[in-house]
Amino acid sequence: MRRAREWLPEDGSSFSIGVAVPERHLVAKVEEELTKHGVVATSIGQDGPRKPDAVHVGTLHRFKGLEYQMMLIAGASAGSIPSARVESARAEDPERYERQLKQVRSLLFVAATRARDTLVITWHGMPSPFLPRVLAVVAVGASACLLNSYDVSPAERSPADVDRKPHAFS
Repeated sequence: MRRAREWLPEDGSSFSIGVAVPERHLVAKVEEELTKHGVVATSIGQDGPRKPDAVHVGTLHRFKGLEYQMMLIAGASAGSIPSARVESARAEDPERYERQLKQVRSLLFVAATRARDTLVITWHGMPSPFLPRVLAVVAVGASACLLNSYDVSPAERSPADVDRKPHAFS
């Protein structure tokens, strides 16, 4: 929550901040956490953001065609991107599995390229296996920061907290 609050201009001027999450059920949780911490937030519906002067929260898919000064992708963890559901198709239907992997990688790329100036990506546990490939392309245009949510003590953790220490890929 600290990161989103830090990005808000103190003078009340306009801003554009987006928070993308991998799963629909997380949208309401993140929106609620932001609101609880004094940040005006709104979800992105089928017709776009519901309020213009708010932090926009949505799934990776909802950010297609939008652009933000600052973009945060929260929860970019292995097991979430791609989801366990996608992984379960590996043995059952290899062709479907490959299509779904390509779609998920594409959605992550789209969300990451919505950042005009700053991109922050967070995860817990292991990062998504797609992050290194996506960042190799994206980091050229926007400053990027990678944050592992397990770099802090359990007492400091919150499901929607996004202010974490930088992590380097090996």
